[in-house]
Order: sequence, then structure tokens, then C-alpha cells
Amino acid sequence: MSEPFSKQGLLDQIRAAHTQLAHTVAEISPARLAEPSLEGGWAVKDVLVHITWWEQRMIRTVQRALRGEAPQRLQEGNETIEQAVDRTNAEVFEANRDRPVADILMDRQRSFTNVLAMIDELSDDDLINPTPLEAVLGGELVPLIASDTYEHYVEHERAIRTWHSQASSGRGGAS
Repeated sequence: MSEPFSKQGLLDQIRAAHTQLAHTVAEISPARLAEPSLEGGWAVKDVLVHITWWEQRMIRTVQRALRGEAPQRLQEGNETIEQAVDRTNAEVFEANRDRPVADILMDRQRSFTNVLAMIDELSDDDLINPTPLEAVLGGELVPLIASDTYEHYVEHERAIRTWHSQASSGRGGAS
């Protein structure tokens, strides 16, 4: 997807990708959402928890930056960012693996609403000329938002759709 250059463009891309993800998830029964048949023994519900967790972290990070506060460090000790992401994903999975699908779906919708509200608080200038925020964030604002919203939705929607298609045709789960 092309990178949006306005708040409305950003919101449009987030909404479009979210709608596609929600549509794909809606095609799957609640019982199948809980089947641990995706890569790593995850279920679709675990992927939704994962997306929600990263959205909420992004919201906290942007809100801290708007207050002039540095983001909380993800890495512990001498971890690389990749190790920290893997550790965090494993911790989030373990902490949420027994949660009911209905609760996860409610949290998923609430988190998406929070994303839209956070972006609505940003001005077009925050997105077009984000230098003050980037100085606090230590990186670019729009790619941060994109990676934890529409790019993340597209990545996981494709995997879920592929799994669902293969499972529905009797070819089993995704690898």
C-alpha cells in the first residue's frame, strides 16, 4: 500500500485493511477461531490478541511522544529488537491463550476504536511534519503507526485467509 500523507489518508488505509481482516475473521466460526492450527500452535484468536497488543503498545508510544516522553524500551538487557519482539509475542500468547474468543473479539473492536481515536487526536501537521514527534520517538511516526495497524492487518489477514481457504478445502492448516 502507498504511504498516506494526510490524517484522512492514514485513516482510510487503516479502515480498509481492518475491514478486510474483520471480514475474513467473520467467515470463521468461533470454534474454529480457537483451533491452534496456525504456525507456532497459534489459533486465529491468538493472532487477534497479538494484533491488539501491538496496537495498544503503539497507542501508548504515540501518546507518550505527544507528551514529550520517550517510548518505553521493548528490549531487556542485551536483547536485539528481533529477540525482544519474539519474547514479547511469546509472553502475550502465553498470557492470553486461555481467553474466550468472545472476550478477544470485544477487545479487538475496542482496540481498533482506540486506534482511530488516537489518530483523530493527531493533526495533519503531526503526520506531514512530524519532526518534533520523531525526535522523541527516535524514528518516523507514520511508519510506526502503519506497522502496527494496516500493514499488520494485511500481513495477518493474508495468513488467516490462506489457512481458512486450505482448511475449508480439506488441505489442512498453514505451516
